[in-house]
Amino acid sequence: PQPKVLDFGVARSTDADLDTRTFQTEMGQFVGTLPYMSPEQISGDPHAVDTRTDVYSLGVILYELLCRRLPHALEDKTLPEAARLITEEEPSPLGLDDPRLRGDLQTIVGKSLRKDRTHRYQSASDLSAEIQRFLRDEPIIARPPSRLYAFQKFARRNRGLVAAGALGLISLIG
Repeated sequence: PQPKVLDFGVARSTDADLDTRTFQTEMGQFVGTLPYMSPEQISGDPHAVDTRTDVYSLGVILYELLCRRLPHALEDKTLPEAARLITEEEPSPLGLDDPRLRGDLQTIVGKSLRKDRTHRYQSASDLSAEIQRFLRDEPIIARPPSRLYAFQKFARRNRGLVAAGALGLISLIG
């Protein structure tokens, strides 16, 4: 048994001490927590909402955890202004807030927050696997493959082996 979080911003407490009124969602009704809603949720097309919508919400949470703020400043915005920001404006890259977040982490979060859902990770498991690759210092899938990038990742994971190989190469040349 593992808890699963679905429908970010729509779930509500079932605690008996809290308000227990039942809310029904009608077709076309706006339901959700705006900062965590994906562009396709805001558009109101129920056929466009799928697992990639949850990936977007997870990307917002990841962005918020790393930057200590939401990707879009929606506090003083009207609903139409907020919807336009989420559907049209790109959030500032993580590296602008903290240079240590540049590189792979910025790429992972950026892919999670893509406006076009076809360019996001296809599922939360894909996002999780990508984060695991990042934590293991392996090449991530979201970054275009290059030999230099792959070698840098290999060298970080195998510092001793690379140092020994470099020392052996220097000895041979000498």
